[in-house]
Amino acid sequence: LSAGPNGGSIAKLSVK
Repeated sequence: LSAGPNGGSIAKLSVK
C-alpha cells in the first residue's frame, strides 16, 4: 500500500 500524507498505510485509506 502507498503511504498517504500521514505516512501510514491505514491512514492512506482514510485520507485517499
